[in-house]
Amino acid sequence: MYHAGLWSDTLTYDLLQRVPKKWGLSILEFQYERVARPSEWRAPTWSWASVKSAVEYEDLAGFESKLTSCEVEIEHAGESETGQLESATLEVSGLLVEVTVHQPQTNDERQRHRTAYLEFGDLVIHFEEDYDIWGDPSSPIEEEGALFYLLVGEWLKDESSENGYDKLWYMVLNQVDSENDLYERVGVATIPIEEGKFETYKDFLCSLRQTENVCIL
Repeated sequence: MYHAGLWSDTLTYDLLQRVPKKWGLSILEFQYERVARPSEWRAPTWSWASVKSAVEYEDLAGFESKLTSCEVEIEHAGESETGQLESATLEVSGLLVEVTVHQPQTNDERQRHRTAYLEFGDLVIHFEEDYDIWGDPSSPIEEEGALFYLLVGEWLKDESSENGYDKLWYMVLNQVDSENDLYERVGVATIPIEEGKFETYKDFLCSLRQTENVCIL
């Protein structure tokens, strides 16, 4: 079944699209162009169709979902399930943790593509935003405001592979309605879990709490 650009049989994996970086010829001169969301709603934030940029996926053979439930509710504008939508929500249950978002203040050319980072205690975590999160008037995000990490899945490197590392994949969420507990996706992030890294992320990983019926618009 088709859900706002995603397929039901690979739904959890399909949630992990990311907006690619745009590289120039020199590593010190690469550009990462952030764009706003479409001015008119056309897809839920958990779908690739909600951004104006191209998106990409990693080859996640060996990916395992960590969501305990994942349900989609869609209202179509017409008869076609691949056509225009009236509304769409994703309701999931899984591990969630609150983090703090910051806007970096740096003149380092190599960090120009990073427009936001997250903190959990003393731990700094980078993530990949779907759009210009500081310039969206419809869902404003404040400096030192709260965002949320939702654990979506785990990817374990094949033993024969020399590249990559075991990691956890998260959707980064912004709570847009605290009274009704509604969220929007703002990006995606990974946490390495290879040997020797656990101590670095231990407090973060141990703070994840099972949360039921997280509704993502």
